[in-house]
Amino acid sequence: MDSMGKILLLCIGINKYPNLPDRSLKYSVKDANLIFEGYAKYNCAYKNCLTDSNATKENILKAINDISSKARDTDYLILSFAGHGFAKVKGPEQIDSNNCFICPYNFDAGYSDITGISLNEINIKIKQINSKQKLLLLDACHSGSALRRDIGFNFRDINTQELLNLVISGSGNGTIAACDSNEAALEDDKLEQGIFTHAFNKILSNEQEDNLDFKEAYAKICEEVKGLTQDKQHPKSKCDDDSLIIPRIPKNALVPKGIDLDLSILPIQIETKLDKIDEFEDKIIYLIQNNKTIELDKTLKHSINQAYNRIGELISPPHKTEKEEVIAIYESCRNSIKPIILILDYLLDYGDESIILDNLDLIFRFEELSQEMSGLTAIIQIPSTLIAEIIFKVLGKAHKKRYSRIIRKFFNLSSAYFSGMSIPYIYNARTWHPEMFHGDVKRFFEYLYPPNKYNKDIILKQEIRELCEIIFLIDSYSIIDNRYTSFPIYLYLDNGITKIILNNLSDKKFKEYINEIFNIDKNDLIDVIVERQKEISTWSDNRLVFWHSQDYNNEFIKLKQ
Repeated sequence: MDSMGKILLLCIGINKYPNLPDRSLKYSVKDANLIFEGYAKYNCAYKNCLTDSNATKENILKAINDISSKARDTDYLILSFAGHGFAKVKGPEQIDSNNCFICPYNFDAGYSDITGISLNEINIKIKQINSKQKLLLLDACHSGSALRRDIGFNFRDINTQELLNLVISGSGNGTIAACDSNEAALEDDKLEQGIFTHAFNKILSNEQEDNLDFKEAYAKICEEVKGLTQDKQHPKSKCDDDSLIIPRIPKNALVPKGIDLDLSILPIQIETKLDKIDEFEDKIIYLIQNNKTIELDKTLKHSINQAYNRIGELISPPHKTEKEEVIAIYESCRNSIKPIILILDYLLDYGDESIILDNLDLIFRFEELSQEMSGLTAIIQIPSTLIAEIIFKVLGKAHKKRYSRIIRKFFNLSSAYFSGMSIPYIYNARTWHPEMFHGDVKRFFEYLYPPNKYNKDIILKQEIRELCEIIFLIDSYSIIDNRYTSFPIYLYLDNGITKIILNNLSDKKFKEYINEIFNIDKNDLIDVIVERQKEISTWSDNRLVFWHSQDYNNEFIKLKQ
């Protein structure tokens, strides 16, 4: 929705290795948290910090996959790792990206090829991330010869220069390793930090500095580390791009705006540019930072009124509109609701449910613009299709944040215009199968969420995965609330939602959240899920072949025992 770059942030820190109990580290977890807490102050497109038992190989690789599903060209990847690293070689064998590993929490030296993460594996996944600027911070060069002796003679320390030669290279990529070969990445008990992380945080959070270019930042970090260690530790780096910057770490508590980068060299794709969107976004940021909730509420209402009037002008009179003009009109109408979605995004991100709840009724008045119209069906459907997009944005994000009150609100918001009876938008066919796209829900979602450039068959991105999760639950609940027909769009967009819900139902907070939405306990919910999935299994739709091949009902039933 905007051209500003956002942070894609993954920090990993491991102190304790259960299979290497005598070789724990002191401050890797704290170092990972320090980097994370600094850059998480931005409005990140993705942020995650995996430490100790959460930093398993599976979780690390899943996190990188999640980043790949969210990344845009304009975003900036920051990936930091603090823990052990090894090279597994025999005799004169050369180190390469296949035998050089970082060690997740569950690393087992006896099964290093299975439990370690090779640099080749990391490189492949990072190359798939659709962002033009990437920073890797690797503090994995301090395992020491004693650890090598503990786990076997086929392992040796990673030579820093070899490490830098193996990590991802090319324009826009920069890597900093904490120390040189035959050095330890020193930790300071007074600071309770690693020296490298302390230096990095000090240089990048200096309020006197703007964003630093990579070489300048690296030089200042090196100077700081050398001074603190009496010249015993020397970070090393690799960067092939003189224009690469390292974003400053903000000190203030809330900086929701994107990174202030020079984006002129990057391709920016915006469907329709909104006049003065930067100024509008700056106003929203100011109101949030200064806790101006009354003004923010007024801004939302003003944007709704403006959009209402603008859309009404665009779609009337419909009888003069040719078919080929419909999409252009629709895109112009979408442009009018961008400020509304922008405000709702920020409110959902920063936890103000009350303003959203107070204004949803106003937003859903858009459907009134279709009343008493005649002419092209697609033109008449524009307001309800715009409402559908707002539902997708709010419902999915509210589910991610576990805002049960907002989700409950959708059961009370009804559409009566097209059917002559009051049907909640959440069960309305025109919400999930817009006539604008001839009822083809997959085509509609491909329009709203274009396919990943690396895999044209994958349209499911993180933001609609959350939507699919809550629609799965609402669809299952429709077995009880059987007054209306449900529309299980998750069947066409994703085949992994069942497994996600299975995992969530083991979590106490998730069970409480479900009860808040549906007033139903876990076992009753499992019963309706199983009943709904049995019903779906009888469908003959050939698009659901994969879904039919999966039988999770027994897994759900086990959760009751």
